[in-house]
Amino acid sequence: EFFNKIEKIDTKIAIFENRKKEILKRIQSIDSELKQKNIVKEKEGENIELEKEIQYFEAKIVVLKFEKERGELKENTPCPLCGSTIHPYKDKFKNEKLEKIKLELNNLKKRLKQNNSFIDKYSGIFEKLESEKNGLQKELGELEKDIIELIQQKDGEIFDKNKKLELENDKKKKENFIKAQ
Repeated sequence: EFFNKIEKIDTKIAIFENRKKEILKRIQSIDSELKQKNIVKEKEGENIELEKEIQYFEAKIVVLKFEKERGELKENTPCPLCGSTIHPYKDKFKNEKLEKIKLELNNLKKRLKQNNSFIDKYSGIFEKLESEKNGLQKELGELEKDIIELIQQKDGEIFDKNKKLELENDKKKKENFIKAQ
């Protein structure tokens, strides 16, 4: 009976230890996957720059649409649009082509859209992974607690058996001593 109890406890401990190893392996795998979060942060940073570039190119398109009117501006003559007599941007965009700028703007918008799709996709994945990891860590804590309890139970059984054997041994010694006298 004693050995059956110990064997059952050892079996439970072995099962719990195996599950603990599985959990630790999965947590390690999740941690490895979560390192990919840096890529999402890089994409978010890149998006900030892309948005600035998009604003710049959109403003540039507006300016280029007024190229003909800008060419007619003369120093010290008021601008018909704003009234300024100083025209610092009169020649600034002279050689730029509107279609080229629109193409660059579209490419920037495509990159921004791709980045946002990537961020949306992987942000959800990372949330799920973190949730899974939290659940595994909770299960791991419970397993470790259960393993400790089983070890204590096993130690208690062994201690009780040793006490019982010592008492039996002491009883036999007394009996033998009495017989010898």
